[in-house]
Amino acid sequence: GGRCVGVHLASGETLEAPVVLIAPGLGGRALVHALTERLEFSLKPFQIGCRIEHPQCFIDRLQYHGNRPAALEAAEYHLLSRASADHPGVSTFCMCPGGEVVNASAWKFHSITNGMSCFARDGEFANSCLITTLPAERFTSFREVYVLFDRIETKLFSMGGGDYTLPAQDARAFLNGQKQLKAGPVSARVGVVPGRIDELLPAEVRNTLRGALRHFDRMCPGFIQQGRLIGVESCVSSPLRFLRNGNGASSLPGLFLAGEGVGAAGGIISAACDGIRCALKMMALFAK
Repeated sequence: GGRCVGVHLASGETLEAPVVLIAPGLGGRALVHALTERLEFSLKPFQIGCRIEHPQCFIDRLQYHGNRPAALEAAEYHLLSRASADHPGVSTFCMCPGGEVVNASAWKFHSITNGMSCFARDGEFANSCLITTLPAERFTSFREVYVLFDRIETKLFSMGGGDYTLPAQDARAFLNGQKQLKAGPVSARVGVVPGRIDELLPAEVRNTLRGALRHFDRMCPGFIQQGRLIGVESCVSSPLRFLRNGNGASSLPGLFLAGEGVGAAGGIISAACDGIRCALKMMALFAK
């Protein structure tokens, strides 16, 4: 009757319910593609960038103006390069003090970087993602965006040697278009190999990040010299957003969509808030 009334499981079992909530993350691309066949959605701007890593002691010296006092935690930073007439803005995102860079791919033969910190934040390195925004008007459809993602992620996988090792490039080499990576320890447990990260990115993203690196280096002397770019982060935000009706459901009555994968959030906290909002909307349907 034109309403979502439950879920068919792969096992063949059917679960009936008055409402259904789907909350895929950014790794749920196949599910999102399937939902676009039935539900109303629109393209939206989305973020893409590169993970940059520095020695944590370097970040500590910048922020504490000297060695980190024993009573204080590993220092963090949040940097912004504002948009200009030539380039969109760049910000640091998901900064991980004392953390590590990981290969967070949800698909075979793709590589995607992300970052994490364990509770103690006592690792040797700090990392964050340098992200910029690509406008929705640049693309004719969401499929074109995912073709871009697929091209970058599979090339990154191949550049790393085909075993999920991550390509990396000194920040100075990224600026100069060189394949160069200083020898030494890194946080990534999968390992790194020298690669041309700059060649993987669309020209406008590459040029925007180069301008931002120069700006950040003026703010934080040594940011370029001490930094290395590791891989490409293409799972930052969704390029599409599913539309919601007045009671918070999707265009299919009875079906609610929440979280990052459906374009309703852009991070851990906002995804949690969206889940709460959807839960309240669902409960309100039965409160009368």
